[in-house]
Amino acid sequence: MISKKVQRETVGKFRGLANYIAAAKEKGEKLHSLWMVNCNAGEERAELNVAIAEIEAIQEGNTRAHIKTYHLIVSFQQGESLPQEQLAEIERKYAKSLGFDHHQRVVGAHQNTDNFHLHVAYNMIHPETLKIHHPYNDYLKLSQTCRAVEQQYGLQGDHGMETWKEWRDKRDCTPERAKDMEAHRWEQSFHRFVKEVKQPILDGIQQAGSWSELHQVFADQDLVGSGV
Repeated sequence: MISKKVQRETVGKFRGLANYIAAAKEKGEKLHSLWMVNCNAGEERAELNVAIAEIEAIQEGNTRAHIKTYHLIVSFQQGESLPQEQLAEIERKYAKSLGFDHHQRVVGAHQNTDNFHLHVAYNMIHPETLKIHHPYNDYLKLSQTCRAVEQQYGLQGDHGMETWKEWRDKRDCTPERAKDMEAHRWEQSFHRFVKEVKQPILDGIQQAGSWSELHQVFADQDLVGSGV
């Protein structure tokens, strides 16, 4: 099981994401189930438009925030699927870990030929306080929730962030693309490799007295390009 936050390049509208989740228009996909959480409009698909209007009204109550929607995808291993009741339980675990348990959201399960996955559109604006919530260290929290869900429901395990504890700091500033590559390929990213050899490089730079010596500093750490 893999979970990830979708990085949104534009601000967009909650309505667009919710309708995308409900439509399941990607090639080979079909909608398995759709439901809403913490919406006065109801929980069934028939109330989707009313729920979207309700959520957008809440979001408009916070005029300072620009990005107000958090898009989460939870992907299961090939051949795995669960009934809607268990999917709802799993989604609640992710919502709680991210701090969105009291927030409104639209949840859709998509089925295609490759894998079964959940899409969740969280309203980041609290329905009562109208304050925005930004999950702290969400990459680690999502990975930990994946491992807990796999164990509870007997799902196939996936490589998680916890297995890199010996060299990964929880205060990690690694770019999201590098993290995604590590999670999917089980390989160390170039960014993290350079971070590990940072101090020897800095020490070598201070001691280098010529361009050739500087080039050798990088070569000693296997950081040699075609131009060196």
